[in-house]
Amino acid sequence: MAGLIPESIVEDVRRAADIVEIVSEVVALKPAGRNLVGLCPFHNEKTPSFTVSPEKQIFHCFGCGQGGNVFAFLMQHQGLSFPEAVRALAERYHIAIPETAGGSAQGGRADLRSRLQAVNNLALEFYRRCLAHPKQGQPARDYLVRRGLSDAVIEAFQLGYAPPGWDQLARFLKGRQVPEDLAEKAGLIAARRSGSGFYDRFRGRVIFPILDVNGQVVGFGGRVLDDGLPKYLNSPETPLYNKRRCLYGLHQARDHCRASRAVYIVEGYLDLLALHQHGIANAVATLGTALTAEQVALLKRFIGSGDIVLVFDGDAAGQKAAERTRPIFEQLHSRFQPGSFRRESGVNTRVLELPEGHDPDTFLRARGAEAFAALAAGAKGMVAFLIDAALRQHGDTIEGRAMAVGEMVGPLQAVSDPVTRSLYIKLLAEKVGVDEAVIARRLARPGHRRPAAVGETREKAPVRLPALERQLTAMMLQYPEILADIDKRNVTSYFKNFQLKAVAEAVLARYRETGATDGVIERLGDPQLQRLAAGLALGEEQWTLSGCRQLIAQFERARGRPSREVFEAIAQAEQAADETRWQRLLLERQQAARQRELARRKLLNR
Repeated sequence: MAGLIPESIVEDVRRAADIVEIVSEVVALKPAGRNLVGLCPFHNEKTPSFTVSPEKQIFHCFGCGQGGNVFAFLMQHQGLSFPEAVRALAERYHIAIPETAGGSAQGGRADLRSRLQAVNNLALEFYRRCLAHPKQGQPARDYLVRRGLSDAVIEAFQLGYAPPGWDQLARFLKGRQVPEDLAEKAGLIAARRSGSGFYDRFRGRVIFPILDVNGQVVGFGGRVLDDGLPKYLNSPETPLYNKRRCLYGLHQARDHCRASRAVYIVEGYLDLLALHQHGIANAVATLGTALTAEQVALLKRFIGSGDIVLVFDGDAAGQKAAERTRPIFEQLHSRFQPGSFRRESGVNTRVLELPEGHDPDTFLRARGAEAFAALAAGAKGMVAFLIDAALRQHGDTIEGRAMAVGEMVGPLQAVSDPVTRSLYIKLLAEKVGVDEAVIARRLARPGHRRPAAVGETREKAPVRLPALERQLTAMMLQYPEILADIDKRNVTSYFKNFQLKAVAEAVLARYRETGATDGVIERLGDPQLQRLAAGLALGEEQWTLSGCRQLIAQFERARGRPSREVFEAIAQAEQAADETRWQRLLLERQQAARQRELARRKLLNR
């Protein structure tokens, strides 16, 4: 099973989908031998290193390492989950996906999410109808006009209105046969503290639907029309809505983020709408939290190694927001992806500080998009901004400067590039008036080790793949005719690299099941293994049956496995009734087997 989609359906979708057709919609491909090449959509490059194999129905970029099958391409390019990618392709190629009956825990969760989604859609219908109502929606429409929002933006972001009154939405949902406990789980209504019944969570507020990256309503935000408190109110956490993993406006902004390879991040709904109103469409907003690692990981699906520009108000609140972002910055720079074979560059984070007294909404309405773009062009790098913020916070005294240096130890250690780090050390030294060597020694002091990044294993350098195992795995992917020999000789049991062994054994499992290797990539599950397999499968080695068997024999000798000659010698001794030689050969084989087992256990216990 893949999510709730039967495996047979996944197989039908994979066979129907043409990766060249899908990739060609976003990448200009040109023939290159048996494959097609183009400029990679996942990183900036001038020379094509992005390769698509029509024969194998896979892609691989030899520049950034991304790779996989058609599902993996959609997942990486459009930010979809695996079931979402399967469903998108199934719809495109007119393949029906039957609904799986509930009963399992997984089915129950999926059914709950589906029901909550339906309730959210009804609530959105209610809020939008209230905003459009000639009389009921007039106060909200007047408010939106005062904020300078056009009808086009209001429509694009599906804004609505929750009218005053305690239970108008509750009564609407009840009239649509929605159980009250389900509406409560969706965060739309809440139980009364005294007595029975429920009341609407949002009342007398402009409503901002919160969509996931695929455009599904997962929650709502609401703002009062006056100076009442709380000014903003968001949906509570639900099975659909997790504020750490959502960004307001990402669904509308994702294509613009991908095209520009940059994104502006603001903190409020109206700030975000103001940017879009002024033509700055590659913008999103956080939802009442500091920027989280989950949100940045989501953005990186669309901007790759591009720019993240944090837009902060020109006041103390904006500075505090920047300070809250420091731990995330330290995690994201110089990070390792779990199981990756190459180091991933950190995001290029910059900070746009607005003039004092301005937020993005007021600045754009007062000065316009060109002034905003000019200010953005001079946005500071995150480290430079943090240096200035630390000095502002602690003051221009000897003690204050010393505290500022202490605060910058973590961010400076998080900068992996030695040249960049050296330049930042020089900048900090100049600002606090000390020698660069003093700061460098402070960074190297025990106890001030750079914080471990998400998924990073410090004691391990990027994995170097064993040459013979790598060749054998590539051979299995490129020359399936040898798989019968590989299986018969149990070659993969002697692999020591766990990534290559996982790929090789998945190839064998697929071969035993179907007699072929197509479809093996999605069976791997782990995106890192999928990229590894795609890269090996697209190699240009020229295999022959005799050459493959020679490689297997070389590998067996290197691993100390009894060769075919040893087995033949044992058989000859047995036929010749040479018991002494027969026993000696068997003993040698048993000793070699014990040594291999001890070596294997030692490897597993490292």
